[in-house]
Parts: sequence; structure tokens; C-alpha cells
Amino acid sequence: MGLYCVVKTMTRIGSVTEATGISIPSVYYCKTKKLACAYLEKRYNASLNSIKLQEKINASEIELINCGINDDKTWCNIEYKEKNLTGEPGYFHTQEEMRIVRAQEILDLPNGPALHVE
Repeated sequence: MGLYCVVKTMTRIGSVTEATGISIPSVYYCKTKKLACAYLEKRYNASLNSIKLQEKINASEIELINCGINDDKTWCNIEYKEKNLTGEPGYFHTQEEMRIVRAQEILDLPNGPALHVE
């Protein structure tokens, strides 16, 4: 049994090939992969439903572009346009990505741990 992390990043993309801002990461720790998969699926569905609700209520504010979750629930992606940001130079869309990573893989990075695991 190991420690698993659900790592979520949110990035504002300026074009297909570049990010205009620094990704904002957040990490949720789980003791088992099964719990991590369940958490990832729950967060994916909650985010997607929230975006769809905002799109339905305020069609002028947000537009869902692309979304998906893989079969084993270890990765998901949601892409949408925040129409209040489209006037900013270089903004094309926002991408939210979640992925499951074993905590040991983070700790064993060549330059030391990138994330602090408690």
C-alpha cells in the first residue's frame, strides 16, 4: 500500500502551443488508488456539472470546449472559455487537468521532492 496524490492543475492557454500563465496546482492525498480514483471522478463530475450549469444560466459567460475522463479514472481534462477573459491579450481558453500520481514517484525525482508529502 502506498500514498497516492490527485494533482489538479488549472492553466490559462493562449494558443494550442503555449500557456499564458503559470499553472495553479492543488494536491489531494489518498491512502489507496481506489480512493484516489473515486475522488478524481467526483471532482471531475462536480466541475463539469458546475461549468454546464454556468453555461446554461449565463451563456454569455462561459463555453465548454472539450472534456473527458479515461476508463480507469486516473486522468481527466476539462477545457472551457471564460468569455470575460477573451479580451485579455493571448487568452484562448482555460484547461483543468487532474491526474493520479504515486507519492513515491514525486519523492524520487532527481532534484528531490517537488511536493511535500506529510
